[in-house]
Amino acid sequence: MDYAPAGYVDIYTIYQRYCDIMSDQGFVCRPDCQNDDDASQRDKFSKEALAQLLKIADSRQHSRNFIFNEVSELMSHLEVVADSSKFSRFYEFVFFICRENGQKNITVSRAITAWKLVLAGRFRLLHQWCGFVEV
Repeated sequence: MDYAPAGYVDIYTIYQRYCDIMSDQGFVCRPDCQNDDDASQRDKFSKEALAQLLKIADSRQHSRNFIFNEVSELMSHLEVVADSSKFSRFYEFVFFICRENGQKNITVSRAITAWKLVLAGRFRLLHQWCGFVEV
């Protein structure tokens, strides 16, 4: 039996919250919200929600070092291979979750590890691409 500390949020929950935020399901809007102010509020809400979600992910420091194991496990349970829109969302999530300390970018080594994990079997020039980026 797996034991999770109090307040622990697993990778599946983080991914679901990410998908909800990115699809605007977390934003409650009036039925007539079609103007620029509403779009601005939605963008602000999304940025704040993503920042909060990244804080939750970062608070899991004990497992943060094993992020690629978690991502691999998540990928094996999701049906992202056949559906390109699901794969795109998952790909964006991987790079979101790989960021450290609120950074907007990730390190080259993390990017290469993520590409090797997520693009294996999908991108025939993966090995060459990773070699190019490493130089």
